[in-house]
Amino acid sequence: MDRQDSQKKVRYRIYDAAEPLFARFGYRKTTIEDICKEAGISKRTFYEHFRDKPGLVHNVFMEIATDLFEEWIGGLDDSLNARGKIESFIDFYADIMAQRPIFQFMFEDQDAMKVTMTFFQEFGNAANEFPVIVTLKELLRQGQSEGCFRHFDENLLVWMITMLLDGMFLMMPKTYMDIETIDRDRFKTEIKRFVLHGLGAKND
Repeated sequence: MDRQDSQKKVRYRIYDAAEPLFARFGYRKTTIEDICKEAGISKRTFYEHFRDKPGLVHNVFMEIATDLFEEWIGGLDDSLNARGKIESFIDFYADIMAQRPIFQFMFEDQDAMKVTMTFFQEFGNAANEFPVIVTLKELLRQGQSEGCFRHFDENLLVWMITMLLDGMFLMMPKTYMDIETIDRDRFKTEIKRFVLHGLGAKND
C-alpha cells in the first residue's frame, strides 16, 4: 500500500467514525475528541488530514460523493443512450442519499447546513467543475445530439435537476411524508418520468 492509499484509508476510518456520531448527536455536539476516540486515532492524526471540524465535513462530503460517483461511472453501460444514463444517474442519486448518513445529516442539521453553504460559496463557479456536474452536463448534451432531448441551456438545467433531486430524495421524505410508507421504486420511477418529460423525452 503506497502513502496515498494509506492516507485515504485513515480518512475513511475517520469518516466512518464521524458519520454515525453526527447523525446521533448533531454537528455542534459532536467534538473532534469524540471522533478521534471512535476512530481510534490521536488528535494529531486528525489534524494531519483535516484543518478543523468544518474541514472534515467538507472533505467527507466531497470524497465520499466523488468516490461513489466514480464507482457508478465505472459500472455504467456505455451502450446506453442519454435517456438510459439519466435514469441510471437518478437511481444512483436516490440510492446514495438513502444509504450514506452524511448526506441526510448535511440537509437536516442546521449547523451542518451553514457549513455546507459556506463550502459552496467558497467554491463559487468552481462548483461547475465537480465531476457529477461535468458528467451530467455531458449527458444532457449527448441527449440533445441524439435528438431525444429538446434544446436548452445545460448550465441551467444541470443545477435545476440536482436541486430537484436533493429536494425529492433528501428534504421531502423527512418534511412531508413518512419514507417507510411509500414504494421507493415507484417514487424513483415517477421522478425519472418527471425529469425526462422536462428534458423533452417521450415516455415509453
